[in-house]
Amino acid sequence: MTDYKTIAESRNFIVLDRYTPDWKVAENFQSEGDLEREFVQDLQNQGYEYLPGLNTPQALQTERRHCGETRKVHDDTSMTLSLTRRAHPEHHLLDKKIIARNKVQVIKQFEQTGSHANRYDVTILVNGLPLVQVELKKRGVALLGI
Repeated sequence: MTDYKTIAESRNFIVLDRYTPDWKVAENFQSEGDLEREFVQDLQNQGYEYLPGLNTPQALQTERRHCGETRKVHDDTSMTLSLTRRAHPEHHLLDKKIIARNKVQVIKQFEQTGSHANRYDVTILVNGLPLVQVELKKRGVALLGI
């Protein structure tokens, strides 16, 4: 690790006396598509199931039909659900005691239209519920609004 001297610092930036990158990238930056494929592959290597072609609300709805609780949450987000239903113990929104019982999946390019049209690069599903949506940016692209 190289030691650098800080010349100026604020909430938005830092100026160092010198900077030498520890690694060097090729002349061209990794594309956003390549980054997306690599990220999804990393998740698959960790046990996530990749669901190609699942990129619309209708397709997601079809995939979730097997679990009644996820359908209830989708239809009525303000309702209270019991997470310990003794009649159907195999249906859990999230099993916090035995994490391995949860089904984790990943999808790419999920599109939905509401007040705005949105497309999410990578979405992580837990037991059929989209819980994490990731927007990827290739290196060198400024992030605005952070």
